[in-house]
Amino acid sequence: MPPAGTSPATIRDRPRLHYALVVIAAGFLGSGAANGLARFGYTVVLPPMREGLGLSDAEAGLLGSANLLGYLLFTLLAGALASRYGARLVGSLSLAWAGATLVLTGLATTFEFALAMRLLTGMGSAGGNMAIMGLPAAWAAPSRRGLAAGIIVGGSGLGLLLVGYLVPAVVQAYGDDGWRSAWYWLGALTLGIAALGYALLRDSPSEKGLAPLGARPSAEPRVPNPESRVGPLRTRHSGLSTPSWGEVYRSRELWSLGGVYAVWAFVYIIYATFFARYLTAEVGYRPAEAGALWSLVGAFSLFCGVVWGWVADRVGRRAALAGVFGLQGAAFLAFAAAPGLPGLAVLSAVLFGSTAWSTSGIMATLVGDYCGPRMASAGFGFITFLFAIAQTVGPYAGGYLADALGTFAPGFALTGGLLLANALASLRLPARAHDGA
Repeated sequence: MPPAGTSPATIRDRPRLHYALVVIAAGFLGSGAANGLARFGYTVVLPPMREGLGLSDAEAGLLGSANLLGYLLFTLLAGALASRYGARLVGSLSLAWAGATLVLTGLATTFEFALAMRLLTGMGSAGGNMAIMGLPAAWAAPSRRGLAAGIIVGGSGLGLLLVGYLVPAVVQAYGDDGWRSAWYWLGALTLGIAALGYALLRDSPSEKGLAPLGARPSAEPRVPNPESRVGPLRTRHSGLSTPSWGEVYRSRELWSLGGVYAVWAFVYIIYATFFARYLTAEVGYRPAEAGALWSLVGAFSLFCGVVWGWVADRVGRRAALAGVFGLQGAAFLAFAAAPGLPGLAVLSAVLFGSTAWSTSGIMATLVGDYCGPRMASAGFGFITFLFAIAQTVGPYAGGYLADALGTFAPGFALTGGLLLANALASLRLPARAHDGA
Protein backbone atom coordinates (compact mmCIF):
# COMPACT_ATOMS: atom_id res chain seq x y z
CA MET A 1 0.00 0.00 0.00
CA PRO A 2 1.32 3.50 -0.74
CA PRO A 3 1.90 5.83 2.20
CA ALA A 4 -1.11 7.86 3.29
CA GLY A 5 -1.39 11.16 1.44
CA THR A 6 0.61 10.01 -1.55
CA SER A 7 -0.89 11.56 -4.69
CA PRO A 8 -1.53 9.61 -7.91
CA ALA A 9 1.06 11.79 -9.62
CA THR A 10 3.69 10.65 -7.11
CA ILE A 11 2.72 6.99 -7.36
CA ARG A 12 2.92 7.11 -11.15
CA ASP A 13 5.74 9.61 -11.39
CA ARG A 14 7.85 7.47 -13.72
CA PRO A 15 5.63 4.89 -15.40
CA ARG A 16 7.34 2.29 -17.53
CA LEU A 17 5.28 3.45 -20.50
CA HIS A 18 4.12 7.04 -20.30
CA TYR A 19 0.53 7.30 -21.49
CA ALA A 20 1.56 10.21 -23.70
CA LEU A 21 3.06 7.62 -26.04
CA VAL A 22 -0.37 5.99 -26.41
CA VAL A 23 -1.94 9.40 -27.11
CA ILE A 24 0.74 10.22 -29.67
CA ALA A 25 0.24 6.84 -31.40
CA ALA A 26 -3.52 7.39 -31.54
CA GLY A 27 -2.89 10.90 -32.86
CA PHE A 28 -0.57 9.46 -35.53
CA LEU A 29 -3.37 7.20 -36.77
CA GLY A 30 -5.92 10.01 -36.51
CA SER A 31 -3.74 12.31 -38.60
CA GLY A 32 -3.40 9.56 -41.20
CA ALA A 33 -7.18 9.19 -41.36
CA ALA A 34 -7.97 12.92 -41.41
CA ASN A 35 -5.39 13.78 -44.04
CA GLY A 36 -4.17 10.70 -45.91
CA LEU A 37 -7.56 8.95 -46.18
CA ALA A 38 -10.29 11.58 -45.93
CA ARG A 39 -8.45 14.48 -47.56
CA PHE A 40 -6.06 13.04 -50.15
CA GLY A 41 -7.69 9.68 -50.90
CA TYR A 42 -9.72 11.39 -53.64
CA THR A 43 -6.61 11.86 -55.78
CA VAL A 44 -6.28 8.13 -56.35
CA VAL A 45 -10.01 7.29 -56.51
CA LEU A 46 -10.71 10.09 -59.00
CA PRO A 47 -9.90 8.37 -62.35
CA PRO A 48 -12.26 5.38 -61.99
CA MET A 49 -14.88 7.48 -60.19
CA ARG A 50 -14.84 10.06 -62.98
CA GLU A 51 -15.41 7.31 -65.53
CA GLY A 52 -18.06 5.56 -63.44
CA LEU A 53 -20.17 8.68 -62.92
CA GLY A 54 -19.45 10.17 -66.35
CA LEU A 55 -18.01 13.37 -64.91
CA SER A 56 -16.35 16.11 -66.92
CA ASP A 57 -12.91 17.40 -65.94
CA ALA A 58 -14.55 20.53 -64.54
CA GLU A 59 -16.92 18.47 -62.37
CA ALA A 60 -14.07 16.29 -61.18
CA GLY A 61 -12.15 19.42 -60.22
CA LEU A 62 -15.15 20.80 -58.36
CA LEU A 63 -15.31 17.65 -56.23
CA GLY A 64 -11.74 18.31 -55.13
CA SER A 65 -12.53 21.96 -54.47
CA ALA A 66 -15.59 21.02 -52.41
CA ASN A 67 -13.39 19.02 -50.06
CA LEU A 68 -11.02 21.96 -49.62
CA LEU A 69 -13.99 24.29 -49.09
CA GLY A 70 -15.42 22.04 -46.38
CA TYR A 71 -12.03 22.00 -44.70
CA LEU A 72 -11.86 25.79 -44.88
CA LEU A 73 -15.36 26.33 -43.50
CA PHE A 74 -14.90 24.15 -40.42
CA THR A 75 -11.34 24.93 -39.31
CA LEU A 76 -12.12 27.87 -37.03
CA LEU A 77 -15.14 26.24 -35.43
CA ALA A 78 -13.40 22.88 -35.05
CA GLY A 79 -10.46 24.39 -33.20
CA ALA A 80 -12.75 26.35 -30.89
CA LEU A 81 -14.89 23.27 -30.19
CA ALA A 82 -11.82 21.17 -29.41
CA SER A 83 -10.55 23.78 -26.97
CA ARG A 84 -13.95 23.89 -25.26
CA TYR A 85 -15.04 20.24 -25.28
CA GLY A 86 -11.73 18.41 -25.64
CA ALA A 87 -9.72 16.83 -28.43
CA ARG A 88 -10.94 13.34 -27.60
CA LEU A 89 -14.63 14.07 -28.17
CA VAL A 90 -14.33 16.52 -31.05
CA GLY A 91 -11.58 14.63 -32.85
CA SER A 92 -13.30 11.24 -32.60
CA LEU A 93 -16.71 12.56 -33.65
CA SER A 94 -15.17 14.46 -36.56
CA LEU A 95 -13.34 11.38 -37.81
CA ALA A 96 -16.54 9.34 -37.46
CA TRP A 97 -18.33 12.01 -39.50
CA ALA A 98 -15.61 11.85 -42.15
CA GLY A 99 -15.75 8.05 -42.22
CA ALA A 100 -19.52 8.01 -42.65
CA THR A 101 -19.42 10.52 -45.51
CA LEU A 102 -16.62 8.56 -47.21
CA VAL A 103 -18.89 5.50 -47.19
CA LEU A 104 -21.78 7.58 -48.51
CA THR A 105 -19.56 8.89 -51.31
CA GLY A 106 -19.36 5.32 -52.54
CA LEU A 107 -23.16 5.31 -52.90
CA ALA A 108 -23.19 8.39 -55.15
CA THR A 109 -25.12 8.14 -58.40
CA THR A 110 -25.16 11.85 -59.25
CA PHE A 111 -22.58 14.60 -59.33
CA GLU A 112 -24.60 16.71 -56.87
CA PHE A 113 -24.67 13.99 -54.21
CA ALA A 114 -20.94 13.32 -54.60
CA LEU A 115 -20.27 17.08 -54.33
CA ALA A 116 -22.22 17.29 -51.06
CA MET A 117 -20.37 14.30 -49.60
CA ARG A 118 -16.95 15.72 -50.49
CA LEU A 119 -17.90 19.00 -48.79
CA LEU A 120 -19.00 17.15 -45.64
CA THR A 121 -15.90 14.94 -45.66
CA GLY A 122 -13.74 18.05 -45.77
CA MET A 123 -15.48 19.33 -42.65
CA GLY A 124 -14.86 16.05 -40.82
CA SER A 125 -11.25 16.05 -41.91
CA ALA A 126 -10.78 19.57 -40.54
CA GLY A 127 -12.37 18.68 -37.21
CA GLY A 128 -10.20 15.63 -36.74
CA ASN A 129 -7.00 17.43 -37.70
CA MET A 130 -7.60 20.53 -35.58
CA ALA A 131 -8.37 18.50 -32.47
CA ILE A 132 -5.49 16.07 -32.86
CA MET A 133 -2.87 18.75 -33.49
CA GLY A 134 -3.74 20.36 -30.15
CA LEU A 135 -2.70 17.25 -28.21
CA PRO A 136 1.09 17.81 -28.07
CA ALA A 137 0.62 21.09 -26.18
CA ALA A 138 -1.12 19.21 -23.36
CA TRP A 139 0.76 15.92 -23.32
CA ALA A 140 4.38 16.96 -23.92
CA ALA A 141 6.62 19.38 -22.08
CA PRO A 142 8.01 22.17 -24.27
CA SER A 143 11.31 20.29 -24.63
CA ARG A 144 9.47 17.31 -26.21
CA ARG A 145 6.59 19.10 -27.90
CA GLY A 146 8.16 19.40 -31.33
CA LEU A 147 9.00 15.70 -31.46
CA ALA A 148 5.49 14.73 -30.34
CA ALA A 149 3.86 16.92 -32.99
CA GLY A 150 6.30 15.62 -35.60
CA ILE A 151 5.36 12.00 -34.91
CA ILE A 152 1.66 12.82 -35.19
CA VAL A 153 1.94 14.59 -38.54
CA GLY A 154 3.89 11.60 -39.86
CA GLY A 155 0.54 9.82 -39.98
CA SER A 156 -0.27 11.83 -43.11
CA GLY A 157 2.59 10.14 -44.95
CA LEU A 158 1.39 6.72 -43.83
CA GLY A 159 -2.11 7.57 -45.06
CA LEU A 160 -0.77 8.56 -48.48
CA LEU A 161 1.19 5.32 -48.80
CA LEU A 162 -1.83 3.26 -47.72
CA VAL A 163 -4.09 4.99 -50.22
CA GLY A 164 -1.55 4.49 -53.01
CA TYR A 165 -1.48 0.72 -52.49
CA LEU A 166 -5.01 0.01 -51.23
CA VAL A 167 -7.15 1.91 -53.72
CA PRO A 168 -5.67 0.47 -56.95
CA ALA A 169 -5.88 -3.06 -55.50
CA VAL A 170 -9.53 -2.62 -54.48
CA VAL A 171 -10.49 -1.03 -57.81
CA GLN A 172 -8.89 -3.88 -59.72
CA ALA A 173 -10.50 -6.54 -57.51
CA TYR A 174 -14.06 -5.19 -57.81
CA GLY A 175 -14.17 -4.23 -61.48
CA ASP A 176 -16.32 -1.40 -62.83
CA ASP A 177 -17.71 -0.50 -59.40
CA GLY A 178 -14.33 -0.85 -57.72
CA TRP A 179 -14.20 2.88 -57.01
CA ARG A 180 -17.29 2.50 -54.81
CA SER A 181 -15.65 -0.28 -52.84
CA ALA A 182 -12.55 1.93 -52.47
CA TRP A 183 -14.67 4.60 -50.77
CA TYR A 184 -16.21 1.94 -48.51
CA TRP A 185 -12.76 0.75 -47.47
CA LEU A 186 -11.51 4.27 -46.81
CA GLY A 187 -14.65 5.03 -44.80
CA ALA A 188 -14.44 1.82 -42.78
CA LEU A 189 -10.80 2.44 -41.90
CA THR A 190 -11.58 6.02 -40.85
CA LEU A 191 -14.51 4.86 -38.70
CA GLY A 192 -12.29 2.26 -37.04
CA ILE A 193 -9.61 4.84 -36.27
CA ALA A 194 -12.31 7.18 -34.88
CA ALA A 195 -13.47 4.45 -32.47
CA LEU A 196 -9.89 3.65 -31.48
CA GLY A 197 -9.21 7.34 -30.87
CA TYR A 198 -12.22 7.68 -28.57
CA ALA A 199 -11.05 4.63 -26.61
CA LEU A 200 -7.42 5.74 -26.24
CA LEU A 201 -7.23 9.53 -26.35
CA ARG A 202 -7.33 11.65 -23.22
CA ASP A 203 -7.40 15.44 -23.13
CA SER A 204 -4.92 16.00 -20.32
CA PRO A 205 -2.19 14.08 -18.43
CA SER A 206 -4.04 14.94 -15.23
CA GLU A 207 -6.73 12.43 -16.26
CA LYS A 208 -4.08 9.73 -15.80
CA GLY A 209 -2.43 11.34 -12.77
CA LEU A 210 0.63 12.25 -14.83
CA ALA A 211 2.82 15.19 -15.70
CA PRO A 212 3.46 15.92 -19.38
CA LEU A 213 6.00 13.73 -21.14
CA GLY A 214 9.49 15.06 -20.48
CA ALA A 215 8.45 17.39 -17.65
CA ARG A 216 11.24 18.14 -15.16
CA PRO A 217 10.20 18.26 -11.48
CA SER A 218 12.20 21.44 -10.90
CA ALA A 219 10.69 23.28 -13.88
CA GLU A 220 7.32 21.71 -14.65
CA PRO A 221 4.24 21.17 -12.44
CA ARG A 222 3.65 17.50 -11.53
CA VAL A 223 0.01 17.41 -12.54
CA PRO A 224 -0.29 20.48 -14.73
CA ASN A 225 -3.24 22.77 -14.75
CA PRO A 226 -4.11 23.21 -18.45
CA GLU A 227 -4.45 26.94 -17.78
CA SER A 228 -1.13 27.36 -15.99
CA ARG A 229 1.38 27.90 -18.78
CA VAL A 230 2.32 31.49 -19.40
CA GLY A 231 3.05 32.57 -22.96
CA PRO A 232 3.11 35.75 -25.07
CA LEU A 233 -0.66 35.95 -25.29
CA ARG A 234 -0.95 36.16 -21.52
CA THR A 235 2.00 38.26 -20.47
CA ARG A 236 0.23 41.46 -21.50
CA HIS A 237 -2.67 40.77 -19.15
CA SER A 238 -1.61 40.75 -15.51
CA GLY A 239 -3.58 38.29 -13.42
CA LEU A 240 -4.70 36.26 -16.42
CA SER A 241 -3.12 32.87 -17.14
CA THR A 242 -5.33 31.85 -20.06
CA PRO A 243 -6.05 33.94 -23.16
CA SER A 244 -9.66 34.65 -24.02
CA TRP A 245 -11.10 33.69 -27.40
CA GLY A 246 -10.79 37.29 -28.55
CA GLU A 247 -7.14 37.45 -27.53
CA VAL A 248 -6.38 34.33 -29.56
CA TYR A 249 -7.96 35.69 -32.73
CA ARG A 250 -6.50 39.19 -32.31
CA SER A 251 -3.01 38.19 -31.26
CA ARG A 252 -0.09 39.55 -33.27
CA GLU A 253 1.80 36.31 -32.64
CA LEU A 254 -0.83 34.12 -34.28
CA TRP A 255 -1.43 36.50 -37.19
CA SER A 256 2.33 36.45 -37.90
CA LEU A 257 2.42 32.68 -37.66
CA GLY A 258 -0.74 32.36 -39.77
CA GLY A 259 0.76 34.57 -42.47
CA VAL A 260 3.82 32.35 -42.77
CA TYR A 261 1.61 29.24 -42.78
CA ALA A 262 -0.63 30.73 -45.48
CA VAL A 263 2.33 31.40 -47.79
CA TRP A 264 3.39 27.77 -47.40
CA ALA A 265 -0.16 26.56 -48.13
CA PHE A 266 -0.32 28.67 -51.30
CA VAL A 267 2.91 27.27 -52.74
CA TYR A 268 2.85 23.65 -51.56
CA ILE A 269 -0.62 23.01 -53.04
CA ILE A 270 0.56 24.30 -56.44
CA TYR A 271 3.46 21.85 -56.31
CA ALA A 272 1.20 18.96 -55.23
CA THR A 273 -1.57 19.75 -57.71
CA PHE A 274 0.56 20.07 -60.84
CA PHE A 275 3.39 17.70 -59.90
CA ALA A 276 2.41 14.84 -62.23
CA ARG A 277 1.09 17.04 -65.04
CA TYR A 278 4.30 19.07 -65.18
CA LEU A 279 6.46 15.95 -65.22
CA THR A 280 4.49 14.32 -68.04
CA ALA A 281 3.86 17.45 -70.12
CA GLU A 282 7.20 19.25 -69.82
CA VAL A 283 9.90 17.08 -68.26
CA GLY A 284 9.33 13.93 -70.33
CA TYR A 285 8.13 11.46 -67.69
CA ARG A 286 5.61 8.74 -68.45
CA PRO A 287 2.51 8.70 -66.16
CA ALA A 288 3.71 5.61 -64.28
CA GLU A 289 7.09 7.24 -63.69
CA ALA A 290 5.46 10.42 -62.39
CA GLY A 291 3.32 8.33 -60.04
CA ALA A 292 6.37 6.47 -58.77
CA LEU A 293 8.12 9.77 -58.07
CA TRP A 294 5.10 10.99 -56.08
CA SER A 295 5.24 7.74 -54.07
CA LEU A 296 8.87 8.61 -53.33
CA VAL A 297 7.64 11.88 -51.84
CA GLY A 298 5.27 9.90 -49.61
CA ALA A 299 7.99 7.48 -48.53
CA PHE A 300 10.40 10.26 -47.53
CA SER A 301 7.62 12.16 -45.77
CA LEU A 302 6.92 9.30 -43.34
CA PHE A 303 9.63 10.35 -40.91
CA CYS A 304 10.17 14.00 -41.79
CA GLY A 305 7.94 15.16 -38.94
CA VAL A 306 9.93 13.18 -36.39
CA VAL A 307 13.27 14.46 -37.65
CA TRP A 308 12.26 18.11 -37.87
CA GLY A 309 10.28 17.93 -34.63
CA TRP A 310 13.46 16.79 -32.90
CA VAL A 311 15.38 19.61 -34.59
CA ALA A 312 12.76 22.12 -33.42
CA ASP A 313 13.19 20.94 -29.83
CA ARG A 314 16.98 21.17 -30.03
CA VAL A 315 17.75 24.31 -32.04
CA GLY A 316 14.46 26.22 -31.74
CA ARG A 317 11.15 26.33 -33.57
CA ARG A 318 11.95 29.34 -35.74
CA ALA A 319 15.33 28.01 -36.90
CA ALA A 320 13.79 24.62 -37.74
CA LEU A 321 10.97 26.27 -39.67
CA ALA A 322 13.46 28.41 -41.60
CA GLY A 323 15.44 25.27 -42.45
CA VAL A 324 12.33 23.49 -43.72
CA PHE A 325 11.30 26.41 -45.92
CA GLY A 326 14.84 26.85 -47.21
CA LEU A 327 15.05 23.21 -48.34
CA GLN A 328 11.58 23.35 -49.88
CA GLY A 329 12.50 26.55 -51.70
CA ALA A 330 15.49 24.72 -53.17
CA ALA A 331 13.20 21.80 -54.09
CA PHE A 332 10.81 24.06 -56.00
CA LEU A 333 13.61 25.88 -57.79
CA ALA A 334 15.09 22.51 -58.81
CA PHE A 335 11.66 21.47 -60.10
CA ALA A 336 11.47 24.63 -62.21
CA ALA A 337 14.82 23.73 -63.81
CA ALA A 338 13.95 20.02 -64.31
CA PRO A 339 13.21 20.23 -68.09
CA GLY A 340 16.88 21.02 -68.64
CA LEU A 341 18.10 18.22 -66.36
CA PRO A 342 15.43 15.61 -65.46
CA GLY A 343 17.51 14.36 -62.50
CA LEU A 344 16.56 17.58 -60.73
CA ALA A 345 12.98 16.31 -60.47
CA VAL A 346 14.19 13.40 -58.32
CA LEU A 347 16.21 15.80 -56.16
CA SER A 348 13.14 18.00 -55.81
CA ALA A 349 10.97 15.05 -54.73
CA VAL A 350 13.51 13.95 -52.12
CA LEU A 351 13.94 17.47 -50.70
CA PHE A 352 10.21 18.10 -50.54
CA GLY A 353 9.39 14.68 -49.10
CA SER A 354 12.08 15.07 -46.45
CA THR A 355 10.39 18.21 -45.15
CA ALA A 356 6.77 18.08 -46.37
CA TRP A 357 4.50 17.52 -43.37
CA SER A 358 6.99 18.78 -40.79
CA THR A 359 5.66 22.30 -41.40
CA SER A 360 2.32 21.49 -39.75
CA GLY A 361 4.06 19.83 -36.81
CA ILE A 362 6.28 22.83 -36.13
CA MET A 363 3.31 25.16 -36.52
CA ALA A 364 1.32 23.15 -33.98
CA THR A 365 4.30 23.28 -31.62
CA LEU A 366 4.59 27.06 -31.93
CA VAL A 367 0.86 27.48 -31.33
CA GLY A 368 1.19 25.38 -28.18
CA ASP A 369 4.07 27.58 -27.04
CA TYR A 370 2.06 30.75 -27.70
CA CYS A 371 -1.37 29.67 -26.44
CA GLY A 372 -0.79 26.94 -23.86
CA PRO A 373 -2.56 23.57 -23.72
CA ARG A 374 -6.13 24.76 -23.23
CA MET A 375 -6.28 27.09 -26.24
CA ALA A 376 -3.87 25.25 -28.54
CA SER A 377 -6.62 23.73 -30.72
CA ALA A 378 -8.35 27.11 -31.06
CA GLY A 379 -5.07 28.75 -32.03
CA PHE A 380 -4.20 26.02 -34.52
CA GLY A 381 -7.70 26.24 -35.98
CA PHE A 382 -7.21 29.97 -36.47
CA ILE A 383 -3.90 29.73 -38.35
CA THR A 384 -5.24 26.77 -40.34
CA PHE A 385 -8.19 28.91 -41.42
CA LEU A 386 -5.70 31.30 -43.01
CA PHE A 387 -3.83 28.27 -44.40
CA ALA A 388 -7.03 26.90 -45.95
CA ILE A 389 -7.89 30.17 -47.68
CA ALA A 390 -4.47 30.28 -49.33
CA GLN A 391 -4.66 26.57 -50.17
CA THR A 392 -7.97 27.10 -51.94
CA VAL A 393 -6.57 29.95 -54.06
CA GLY A 394 -3.24 28.29 -54.91
CA PRO A 395 -4.27 25.80 -57.61
CA TYR A 396 -6.22 28.41 -59.55
CA ALA A 397 -3.32 30.86 -59.39
CA GLY A 398 -0.82 28.22 -60.47
CA GLY A 399 -3.00 27.06 -63.34
CA TYR A 400 -3.74 30.62 -64.47
CA LEU A 401 -0.04 31.49 -64.56
CA ALA A 402 0.75 28.32 -66.52
CA ASP A 403 -1.98 29.11 -69.06
CA ALA A 404 -0.75 32.69 -69.44
CA LEU A 405 2.92 31.73 -69.90
CA GLY A 406 2.48 28.38 -71.62
CA THR A 407 4.61 26.56 -69.04
CA PHE A 408 4.58 25.67 -65.35
CA ALA A 409 8.30 26.34 -64.82
CA PRO A 410 8.07 30.09 -63.99
CA GLY A 411 5.34 29.34 -61.45
CA PHE A 412 7.53 26.81 -59.67
CA ALA A 413 10.41 29.28 -59.70
CA LEU A 414 8.13 31.91 -58.15
CA THR A 415 6.98 29.52 -55.42
CA GLY A 416 10.60 28.65 -54.68
CA GLY A 417 11.40 32.33 -54.23
CA LEU A 418 8.37 32.81 -51.96
CA LEU A 419 9.53 29.94 -49.75
CA LEU A 420 13.02 31.40 -49.41
CA ALA A 421 11.41 34.69 -48.33
CA ASN A 422 9.24 32.69 -45.93
CA ALA A 423 12.39 31.18 -44.41
CA LEU A 424 13.62 34.67 -43.55
CA ALA A 425 10.21 35.66 -42.21
CA SER A 426 10.22 32.59 -39.94
CA LEU A 427 13.33 33.86 -38.17
CA ARG A 428 11.44 37.05 -37.28
CA LEU A 429 8.48 35.31 -35.65
CA PRO A 430 7.89 36.16 -31.98
CA ALA A 431 10.29 34.15 -29.85
CA ARG A 432 9.67 31.77 -26.95
CA ALA A 433 11.95 30.23 -24.35
CA HIS A 434 12.58 27.16 -26.48
CA ASP A 435 13.43 29.35 -29.46
CA GLY A 436 16.35 30.93 -27.75
CA ALA A 437 14.27 33.85 -26.46
